[in-house]
Amino acid sequence: MAERTPFFLTIATVGEQLFRGDALRLTCRGSDGELTVLAHHEPLITQLAPGTLTVRDTHDDEREFAIRNGVLEVADNRAVVLVHN
Repeated sequence: MAERTPFFLTIATVGEQLFRGDALRLTCRGSDGELTVLAHHEPLITQLAPGTLTVRDTHDDEREFAIRNGVLEVADNRAVVLVHN
């Protein structure tokens, strides 16, 4: 079941790391609408629209990060979000 399999996620601004570790799910607003990243997602690069990043970690805790914009890159069971706030 892909939703219980973790992937490595980093969420960072230029000067601060907001999240770094295993995650089960990342939900955000991409340039074409809302998207959810699960483990082994297809490679993807997209701009992020203003809104909220929602992360479910491996302890089933949800964390939210408000963003103005950013970029999401997904490849090799890893996701990196560079946030501009």
